[in-house]
Amino acid sequence: MPYVKTPQNESFPPWTWSEAPLLTSSSHHEPNPEIRNIMITGGAGFIASWVARHLATTYGGHYNIVSFDKLDYCASLNNTNQLNHLENFSFYHGDIMKADEVLDCLRKHKIDTVMHFAAQSRVDLSFGNSYDFTYANVYGTHVLLECMKTYGIKKFIHVSTDEVYGEVKDGADDLLKDAILAPTNPYAASKAAAEMMVHAYYKSFKLPVIIVRSNNVYGPHQFPEKVIPKFSLMLQRGLRLPLHGSGDNTRRYLYAGDAADAFDTILHKGEIGHIYNVDSHDEVSTIDLCAHLLRLFGLPNPQPKISTSMLFTLKIAPSTTIAMPSMETSCVNWVGSRRLASMEVYAPPCSGIRGLARPGGATSKADYSPSLSLSRLRCK
Repeated sequence: MPYVKTPQNESFPPWTWSEAPLLTSSSHHEPNPEIRNIMITGGAGFIASWVARHLATTYGGHYNIVSFDKLDYCASLNNTNQLNHLENFSFYHGDIMKADEVLDCLRKHKIDTVMHFAAQSRVDLSFGNSYDFTYANVYGTHVLLECMKTYGIKKFIHVSTDEVYGEVKDGADDLLKDAILAPTNPYAASKAAAEMMVHAYYKSFKLPVIIVRSNNVYGPHQFPEKVIPKFSLMLQRGLRLPLHGSGDNTRRYLYAGDAADAFDTILHKGEIGHIYNVDSHDEVSTIDLCAHLLRLFGLPNPQPKISTSMLFTLKIAPSTTIAMPSMETSCVNWVGSRRLASMEVYAPPCSGIRGLARPGGATSKADYSPSLSLSRLRCK
């Protein structure tokens, strides 16, 4: 695959983060007196930092937030640096794959609640580097579970993905509660395996767990390896957008602020032993997403035919389907999955890609990680 040609030393100016607004979400619930100290793994990453910022600023005086992160390539302390002055926020530099560091954090900060976001999540990388995904997502989760079992906690929210379902046909959403997990790529398989480990600790050791499966989340501060921030940055620089095949494949997108609201709701209203699907219901094809971004950037004629100029297509060999024996539903769907909407406490205010039109939704230079050269991004 070709690399994007751009100057090697290109990065954001120093004012990018100092002038960036404090981005939080909008939900608020009655504080839970049983919750006091919350550990957020991957807290310097994209989604987790949204949750950390929201909880730290919304529930100051009630909850202490501990961001636990090893600071991998897609994480940045800039995501939470505006919280450093808060007495109820702290950062712990640690790795979920190192039990001594996890236990030290749990004990030092007297953690009673853990929200587990830390993971390897780039699907493309999982095809050529799958061992790292198993190591981080499965083994890392296992280490965390064992540490929590040893230490003892009141609530564990495990963040998974809707990709564990595999390919879901249009209109089949209502069947998800009975769906057998059928991941179609190594990343999704590692997340499904992590869920099985979480389930095992729930059944064997009565660990108080909740599993959350969400759509693709996007928004300010997202590392530009994912499609929306990547395409936005490329358009800012007048580069062509890469498409897999025809661009007809569809995905669902959830704005980061809405996702943070959902996690806040689940933290306060979610029931132990349940799985929650967090989704936007709106399916968007990649070609339509490109057209939407072109409109937002004021580029003319945002139609699929523009692929001859602003877009180019990568030819990918047809995928091979491998039949696998189905697992028993009772082994996978260990409790009935519940839609967040059924809790009657959450309604996404900005479903689908409409959040792109928000300030900073797609076009702000302050949205993404600093000191990033686009030459590091492959056109995949």
